[in-house]
Amino acid sequence: MEVISAPTWRIGPGEVPELDVVVVERSALGEFAVERTPLLVVEVLSCHHGMELVRKRELYATGGCPNYWIVDPDVPSVLVLGLLENRYAEAVTITGAETSS
Repeated sequence: MEVISAPTWRIGPGEVPELDVVVVERSALGEFAVERTPLLVVEVLSCHHGMELVRKRELYATGGCPNYWIVDPDVPSVLVLGLLENRYAEAVTITGAETSS
């Protein structure tokens, strides 16, 4: 397993988003991009995250990534999403100094 920061994921023709952090099996790594579905994608929000975040959520779900975390450093918080059928469902939100049990 590999944890990689700022790679791209080749989801389909014309769909190669840049990711903040991704966890993949080594065999998923191609020469220039992640070529197979990651185990986890982590998005770290910046000040411009509105519609782009909605688009990426749909794109990652279409690509079949089972786990998607959204980190908001301003709150601070982590929204943990799991793929159910073809959509993400919220599993848990952790804020501040909380821990998940």
